[in-house]
Amino acid sequence: MATLERIVEADLFVIEHDVLVRQSIEEYRSGKGNFADYLIGGLARHAGCSDTVTFDHALAGHARFTVLR
Repeated sequence: MATLERIVEADLFVIEHDVLVRQSIEEYRSGKGNFADYLIGGLARHAGCSDTVTFDHALAGHARFTVLR
């Protein structure tokens, strides 16, 4: 995760939706899902979706995710 944080902080790169990427990093640190799940959920929310469906049972109980069984 430290490498991703350094990339986001570097002036060399332009990160699309950098605020969402940073929020996803924070959710990953404190959550049970993986970074990609939180990023996908954040992008979906940004696009107007209120819920993201996943197979990742680690996200059970998270307000923005519905886990398929």
